[in-house]
Amino acid sequence: MSNSIAIKEDLLLDEKLKSQELCLFLQLIRLCDKETGIITISAAELMKESRMTNKGRMLKYINNLIEYGYIDRLENINKKSTYRVHREHFFK
Repeated sequence: MSNSIAIKEDLLLDEKLKSQELCLFLQLIRLCDKETGIITISAAELMKESRMTNKGRMLKYINNLIEYGYIDRLENINKKSTYRVHREHFFK
């Protein structure tokens, strides 16, 4: 059974976001905890989940999402990156 995700229209209308950043953000929404919006994941795992092949480019997209205020970087856990996806942009 698949889960449903709803995003606010503002996300799609944000001219700062590139389409690749939007796709990555949607994957982060899919993978994050429903209640907290927190996800702990390695770069390799995130690349596989998001179907990206360039780690440097993916990390640049992550940094842009942080800069634009869509996610926060939290303290690493067991060498994996931890992010908080801002809940005001989606419903899960």
